Amino acid sequence: ALAIAYAAQAAVEQLHPRWRRLRGNAHNYCRGADALMTRARFDAMLLASLVCALAPHDGASFGTSVATTCLAGALVAGALVAKAMGGDEENPSRAAARGTVLDDCLCVVGSTNPCKINAVREVVASYGARVQIKACASPSGVPDQPMGLAVTARGAKNRAEHAYASAMFAAQRQTNGTARREYEKTVAFGIESGLFALDGAVENDTSRKRLFDVCVVACYDGSRDEDGKPAHGLGLSCAFEIPPAAVRAVLDDGMDLSQASNAAGLSDDVDIGKNEGLISVLTRRRVTRQEYTVQAIQMALASFEHPQWYAPGGSKPTTRAAEDPVDDGRGRAP
Repeated sequence: ALAIAYAAQAAVEQLHPRWRRLRGNAHNYCRGADALMTRARFDAMLLASLVCALAPHDGASFGTSVATTCLAGALVAGALVAKAMGGDEENPSRAAARGTVLDDCLCVVGSTNPCKINAVREVVASYGARVQIKACASPSGVPDQPMGLAVTARGAKNRAEHAYASAMFAAQRQTNGTARREYEKTVAFGIESGLFALDGAVENDTSRKRLFDVCVVACYDGSRDEDGKPAHGLGLSCAFEIPPAAVRAVLDDGMDLSQASNAAGLSDDVDIGKNEGLISVLTRRRVTRQEYTVQAIQMALASFEHPQWYAPGGSKPTTRAAEDPVDDGRGRAP
């Protein structure tokens, strides 16, 4: 009966659109792994079926023997259905870790902002690989409130390069200058949030200016492009519009977004940029700053996952790769 219930619920979750949407929503469903069809349950059902099948029937009534045999059959059937529909979902992050860019990796965050560190931790945890996370204060080299995508991206790149250099220097000191490393590779994350105007560059007229906030992430592993310059993986988050009162505080008074949010009465949290973020206030906590930072990190890692597609004159995806979407970690394509 338990096997049949598991299998039936698995079928509902796999086939019904609403359940499939819930499976993809980290807040409405179990984050990081599906709670239903796991290999652990598959193994348990298979073991239960063997126990029922091999259990001695001596002295048992005909009805009891038939019921036991049927139960064994139901357990086997349920286990097979579970295996077919999602039995490999025991640990999607572990399955996703095979062959990924973060295998045996030291991840360095170019910031001591806890929100940024937690966002990196959340993303790398989904890879399930042997990963260590360190953080170091890294200068952005841009104004405290970056204006424009180019400036924001430059700040993210500067943070990533500084964090990577710091990690390499620390590794050399620990190994007395030798090339031995505890981890196979190092990936540094530079995270920078900035503002951009939807209708072009910021001008003197602030009364009609619409500014949007976006997070830019640069991933850097020491690679160089064909010109010898640092090669970064870049990713952006969703963007949200800043309320006019905060826009005026930024443009007229030279405040950063956190200060402007306080001055405009949007929040009384002086550390809003390190906590939930203005995006959380505006969306009534439907989206937090950590979540939108996670988006940008995931996007930045895309080019690391498929370097051959992003290189200058990169190779065309194979027919199979083009036709078969990347597995979403649940044993099936999204």
